[in-house]
Amino acid sequence: MTRTALVVGLIVTASIAAADPPDRILFVLDASDRMTGTGPDGAPVHEVLGASLLQVLAGAVADHPDLQPGLRLAGGSADDGVVPCRSTHLVIPVSTPDRERWIEAVDGLEPAGVCPLIGATVAAIDDLGDGQSPARVVVVTAGGDDCGDDIARVGQALAEHQGEIEIRLIGLGLDAATLDTFGSVPARDVRDRDALLQALEWAVSGTEETESPAEPEPPSASIGAPASVPVGQKVTVDWSGPEGPEDFVSFARSDAAGTDYLDWARTEGGSPATLSAPDEPGSYELRYVDGTTNEVLARTAIDVEAIAITLDVPPTVTAGRRFAVSWTGPAAPGDMLTISRAGAPTHRVLDWASTTLGSPVTLAAPGRPGAYEVRYVNGTGGDVAARVRIEVRR
Repeated sequence: MTRTALVVGLIVTASIAAADPPDRILFVLDASDRMTGTGPDGAPVHEVLGASLLQVLAGAVADHPDLQPGLRLAGGSADDGVVPCRSTHLVIPVSTPDRERWIEAVDGLEPAGVCPLIGATVAAIDDLGDGQSPARVVVVTAGGDDCGDDIARVGQALAEHQGEIEIRLIGLGLDAATLDTFGSVPARDVRDRDALLQALEWAVSGTEETESPAEPEPPSASIGAPASVPVGQKVTVDWSGPEGPEDFVSFARSDAAGTDYLDWARTEGGSPATLSAPDEPGSYELRYVDGTTNEVLARTAIDVEAIAITLDVPPTVTAGRRFAVSWTGPAAPGDMLTISRAGAPTHRVLDWASTTLGSPVTLAAPGRPGAYEVRYVNGTGGDVAARVRIEVRR
């Protein structure tokens, strides 16, 4: 059975929540050795869980006299010869509650070994029998299945069952991957005693919608900037966001991951931030990025537009004399005007002037007559973006 089919099956089967909770509720408790860890108030997890379960059941029975709870363990002390991954025991069948029996079962709980969580859940579905009144299986666990079992078995058991069974999950500090294993099963994950009591009350008596709690909304953020900017130019970025310690705003390609960028600035520098546009024209994005998760919280498109590069130089100049060069171009950081011998490599420069000086600039003609070039050189990469021939004469 595919994961998609399983989730659909669980949604259909778990949607039976009526105006009143079902009378038959079977608890599947994680009884593996991970339940011996320290829980709230410094007590072992299984002791906190046992005391909380007895407290909630006492109130539930008072409110619902027809309630029939049961208890199955996933793991725990096994009889000699029992394979650990088959160690699941129906301790109390679904029946009219016997207070002393429940106290004895909870007090006698000895967590040990591994947790066959899927196998125990499938067995619980079978415990409830076919063709009877609606029932609920409440799985309480501090982790996932330790035996490599397939969650599809739960979906298959529900599909083959003739009665109506709802499954609810209570996690004791589960990670996201383990919660995701149960697909769309209604779930509560708790990390303290008060939350555990509330989750158990929800599992026994809760009649609210049975969908998992909605994912928390990501922190809000916004980016404001011009719709376009010339290549290589600075752009001012107005932003708002959660200002996490690692958050940043970035200039990135539209298809790039949150970790990839062409220029960036930490949000600790305040808003607005100043970023440099790339030298290559095209469609890009300005982003607000959560520096911890690398999630892009806000983005806005920006076009980087080419700037025509022109060079206006005299056709001939006198050797050793200075001459004026009028130019247009992006004037990106590091861009410069140079004069070199015609055909010489870019780095063979006889004189140069930074574009930060504006237009025009002056260059010194070489002392030796001949054919030369005035060039516009990009500061990033050192490429020659434009060139014009000039003759040096005596």
